[in-house]
Amino acid sequence: MNDVLIEMHNINKTYCTGEVEFKALHDVDLRVEQGEMLAIMGPSGSGKSTLMHIMGLLDSFDSGSYIFLDQDIKRLNSNQAAYFRNQNIGFVFQSFNLLPRLNILDNVALPLIYAGEKRSVRFEKAYHVLEQVGLADWRDHRPSEISGGQKQRVAIARALVCEPILLLADEPTGNLDSQATKEIMELFQTLNQQNMTVVIITHEKEVAKYVNRIIKIIDGRVKS
Repeated sequence: MNDVLIEMHNINKTYCTGEVEFKALHDVDLRVEQGEMLAIMGPSGSGKSTLMHIMGLLDSFDSGSYIFLDQDIKRLNSNQAAYFRNQNIGFVFQSFNLLPRLNILDNVALPLIYAGEKRSVRFEKAYHVLEQVGLADWRDHRPSEISGGQKQRVAIARALVCEPILLLADEPTGNLDSQATKEIMELFQTLNQQNMTVVIITHEKEVAKYVNRIIKIIDGRVKS
């Protein structure tokens, strides 16, 4: 049996805009085991991205408990949470978020600057993860010179370069055609087979067939 990576109980989140309150999450329970590959699915506005932001320590929650790697997340201050996130979680977003003025290798190495790694170590690690995603030969190109599917591979390499134990992907195929979607999902599967825990936020049914478990969320509540 795999070890538990994430355990959430009764997570609630409300956003306030002026006098208007919007409850994004209602008493959400979620358990993720190490080495799982799962999808969190729901329509637009269902709360799935809010859940991902809380899971990734990018946002706080109002009440409930969140244990990640035996760490009580509620007890961390903002600096501790940032350090914990950078040590353990890699993010992949729909919009790639690559810097156009940097080449592919520099884009992938960027998180290692913030981690305080030496230049030689940064580029060695960045080259290694580019090999993992099949783009080492493109290391000197800029983002404008590669396809959408390749950009997402670069974004995945950048998420992997700090050696996280959890990969969080928010609509990672939203800007891709069907062939690029297939390639990216197969890459996630390969990473998962190497014991990477992968959580994908999506509304695309095509993506769901690649995962081992689907969690459906509607109106801020986990339905199944």
